[in-house]
Amino acid sequence: MQSGPSGFFHSDWPAQYSAICLPFTHDAAGNPEVAAATLIYELKLHHYVLHLQRIGSPYAFYALGSSCVFNSASYAAVRGVPLRSAGEDFYLLNKLAKVGPVHTARDRGVTLESRCSGRTPFGTGPAVSELLACRAPFRRADFL
Repeated sequence: MQSGPSGFFHSDWPAQYSAICLPFTHDAAGNPEVAAATLIYELKLHHYVLHLQRIGSPYAFYALGSSCVFNSASYAAVRGVPLRSAGEDFYLLNKLAKVGPVHTARDRGVTLESRCSGRTPFGTGPAVSELLACRAPFRRADFL
């Protein structure tokens, strides 16, 4: 279940942005193991984006579709969501970044449900599942 902050749907978003990436948190619905694995995954995401920001990349944003707002004119200009089995949010945001800036909001955020999932080959669900199965998650190559 996803939730938006109070007043979220009544906000005036600046028209110059092709997309806005909102701050996010995950709720593991009382499962401490899933919460811990999700926190590790979130740290990896933050680390990745911070390094992209540090080098000045125009692609320094979080590609979590549930935490993004898209400008309808920009969305139409890039012909919508790419047909992919996973990563549609990532590929859409990369297309949108070519037609206008992608803004990272600081004030309003969303809470996403965290869970184990094998529905897609990569993303939050599979990463949480893999981290739960791993005895030393911080020793994994993708965390070094």
